Amino acid sequence: ENEDTRSLFINQLESMIKENGFDGVNLDIENVRLADRDKFSLLVRELFERLDPQGYKVTVCVPAKTHDNLESSWSGPFDYAEIGRYSHAVIIMSYDEHGYSSGPGPIASSGWVRDVAKYAAENIPPEKILLGIPGYGFDWTAGQKFPRYISFEQAVAIADSRQVSISWDYGAGSPYFKYSDCDGREHEVWFENSASLGEKLDIVEDYNLRGIAVWRLGMEDPAVWDVLNDRFKAEKQIRH
Repeated sequence: ENEDTRSLFINQLESMIKENGFDGVNLDIENVRLADRDKFSLLVRELFERLDPQGYKVTVCVPAKTHDNLESSWSGPFDYAEIGRYSHAVIIMSYDEHGYSSGPGPIASSGWVRDVAKYAAENIPPEKILLGIPGYGFDWTAGQKFPRYISFEQAVAIADSRQVSISWDYGAGSPYFKYSDCDGREHEVWFENSASLGEKLDIVEDYNLRGIAVWRLGMEDPAVWDVLNDRFKAEKQIRH
């Protein structure tokens, strides 16, 4: 909010990092007020200027967007260029294209993710960008706005128990299926698997991005690790 509270926050973070021997900090502050856009950027800058000279890493999670809509209360408060300038890596949360505030549809269609990556790479150095990949799914009940948040394993188990086959949407590059529950209510499920991940890895390579981040561990298709092993070399940085 102001210089004093930012300074207090940064001091506390610095102490916590040093006490625990952490490599640095990942800032994932959501629902920032539009009026505080520049103040958030300033927080990132001040944090970076404190930690970077000491060898600590600062990474920042930002909502996905395909243009800078200053009227969007979700993505508007995040100034990609400024945040990218004062961080070691920016995680673009490339989800939810469809989620809690929409009807059913892909969580992160390949076309939408490509547009998100393109905009990000135009405003942040590509070598700093980690593309956030969803590992989860949503189960929408017809006529209800808010879907159920489910893991890959839950999605497969639902399809199996309702004896329906999982379809592939070629336009979205995403798996989905529909089923009726015990009360006869229609459901539509969209989720992510190793094949949909593969499409997103193509986008990472096309824009020469640094890599990916996954939300959230334990919810993903176990086969994604085989795909990642084939396509990427994981880096572990050790502080001395």
